[in-house]
Amino acid sequence: MLPDEYLSIRGLRRWWEAVRRIANEIRDDNAPTLAAAIALSGLLALAPALIALFTVCSLVTDPQTVRDQRAPLAASSGERKVRHS
Repeated sequence: MLPDEYLSIRGLRRWWEAVRRIANEIRDDNAPTLAAAIALSGLLALAPALIALFTVCSLVTDPQTVRDQRAPLAASSGERKVRHS
């Protein structure tokens, strides 16, 4: 429970001043723009990271193992079975 000092008019005014200062600091520091830039960079870095992951997996994994793991997924999606020689 908060003390009565924080719930008085003077206490509420101090809270409101703190909230305004925080909002002004966020605006002055361009925090929303910075957050958007970081999110976009992360999103754009996702595709090359997935390509690298799949490349490394294809170098390490046996092709027959991949076909065996992919078969149930293909069957559930209605894809026709493709024969590999």
